[in-house]
Amino acid sequence: MMRRGHPQSPLSSLFRITAEAAPCKLKTVKSLNLETPEIHFRNIVDYGHQSRPSDISNKIALFQQMLHSKPSPPTSYFNAILSKIVKVNCLLVVSLCREMPSHGVYPNLYTLNILLNSLSQLHHSCYGFAVFGEILKRGLSPDKVTFNTLIKALCMEKKVAEATDVFTKIMEKNLPHDVVTYGTLIKGLCQVGHSRLALKLHNEMANGDDICKPDVVSYSTIIDGLCKDGFFNEAMELFTEMIDRRVDPNVVTYTSLINGLCEVERWEEATKLFTEMISRGIVPDIVMYTVLLDALCKEGKVREAYNLLELMIQGGIEPDGVVYCALMDGFCLQGLVDEAQKIFVLMSDRGHPTGVVCYNVLINGYCRSGRVDEALSMYEEMLRSRVKPTNITFNTLLGGLCQVGYVKDAKELLFGMQDYGQGPDVVTLTIFLDGLCKNHCLKEAMDLFNSIENYGVKPDIKIFNSIIDGCFKAGRLEMARGLYNEVLEKGLLPDIITYTIMVNGLCKEGQLEEADHLFLVMEAKGYKPDVITYNALLRGFCQKNEKGRAVVLLRKMVQQEIKADASTVRSVMDLVSNNEKHHDCFDQLPSFLPPSSKKENGLTVISLMLALDDCVKSGGVSSIIDGQMLCKTS
Repeated sequence: MMRRGHPQSPLSSLFRITAEAAPCKLKTVKSLNLETPEIHFRNIVDYGHQSRPSDISNKIALFQQMLHSKPSPPTSYFNAILSKIVKVNCLLVVSLCREMPSHGVYPNLYTLNILLNSLSQLHHSCYGFAVFGEILKRGLSPDKVTFNTLIKALCMEKKVAEATDVFTKIMEKNLPHDVVTYGTLIKGLCQVGHSRLALKLHNEMANGDDICKPDVVSYSTIIDGLCKDGFFNEAMELFTEMIDRRVDPNVVTYTSLINGLCEVERWEEATKLFTEMISRGIVPDIVMYTVLLDALCKEGKVREAYNLLELMIQGGIEPDGVVYCALMDGFCLQGLVDEAQKIFVLMSDRGHPTGVVCYNVLINGYCRSGRVDEALSMYEEMLRSRVKPTNITFNTLLGGLCQVGYVKDAKELLFGMQDYGQGPDVVTLTIFLDGLCKNHCLKEAMDLFNSIENYGVKPDIKIFNSIIDGCFKAGRLEMARGLYNEVLEKGLLPDIITYTIMVNGLCKEGQLEEADHLFLVMEAKGYKPDVITYNALLRGFCQKNEKGRAVVLLRKMVQQEIKADASTVRSVMDLVSNNEKHHDCFDQLPSFLPPSSKKENGLTVISLMLALDDCVKSGGVSSIIDGQMLCKTS
């Protein structure tokens, strides 16, 4: 709303201003012959343009000196300083702008645009619109920077619908805009997963009558958004359009495409694009190298990844901590922890700080390899280097210690977490509970379970799964049943692991009917049993020589296209061996080929049946050990 007495700008109807700034009267400053002070300040401001934005103490002192000088220098001098400060401290810009009017210095459009940008960086778009209202009240004409900043502010706060409304009104009223206006909204749409809407906006810009045409930034933004949303074909089509329109792609464009293709394992296309990029004379940057290293590590090609690291260094690009940690993690996942340790040393030798993430990667690698003593040594080195451990550090060590039976050490580590400002969370307690159960320490596990809320943690389904499994392993059937009923009473939802633990435990205790019933309950609730669940029930049927029910279950596995494993093989071998007439038994087993479209490497129940049938006919049932011969049929 405009106050009475102020002329209404033709732009005032564009937005409803909900907050009004205090009225500000424009004053005319008479031209005075103060050439020397003005030149003095101008020279200082010009010199300040050459200094680093982070050196703000001198800029603040100069701003205050100018503010208190009589007469004040031109507003443009203040703007020059504010434009530097906004890069490092937006809140300070807001404070300095508030001081200006009280000293007779009145912001112009450039000043208010700087203030608007500061508020957008601070995620205060509502105050930004109040500044926009001040622009209108002063009779100033907002320019494209003003509108671009308003759209950017809304997008930064994920208010993309409101940003779209602003953009629409700008277009309808033909207000100042440029390719950045389009690009800002396109980026906002992509950031919230609306890359196809961004593509639609792009098409309007590319094919419309507007003078704004897509540039490399807008193309790259949409391509990146499409790749992140999984629309790779659309991204490649847009890339082709970009080339056809003679918009040269840059390293950002190629990085987005190559990263997207690597994510879906389209390696040949990714390699082709990388080769094309090099042929265009585009030099890979650190982001591109990081993408390639990460992709190679995920594929297990850690040697190639290391060669790429060396190539990167030779090319004058210094890897950062992210690159080193990705490569270390890749080696650890392949069980090559010693190689990861060498990368760790290389990283330190090249002057990079080895932070908590790097230590956690190595500790995890040692624990996964069963080398817990070396993991503890790395933990001690971490403390000597004054690197503060996180919950991830403790959780990894707890899991490793429990895995090798070092329960006492795990307990000491758990109680020592508070010395480093960390406290056990639900993940920590789940790991320790599971470790106690797996190491046959059920009493200690139950004591911890019963006091778990003292840690500020409410037991979730994962904690119940661990303790129920521990009860079954200790032969405490009734206790396991009681805990399962407690899950239901507390309103927690059993997951596939809960049902599998219960089915497996009940079968081992000879409670076959109850296990079969729970299996059906699981399916009725929409959970799809996996091979572990099927194997648990299948073992129960085979142990009770329930041939008919076992066959029905196997047929169901075939229908669900469940991949078999060695446990399935052993169960079927038991089923066949316990029947005198092997061929009669096989007549009831499913023995048809899987659809060609579903073929995968590895065993299926169908290939299992065929292999066993062949072996029975040739008298070779006894030669099958853990499904070793089945590899020939897959």
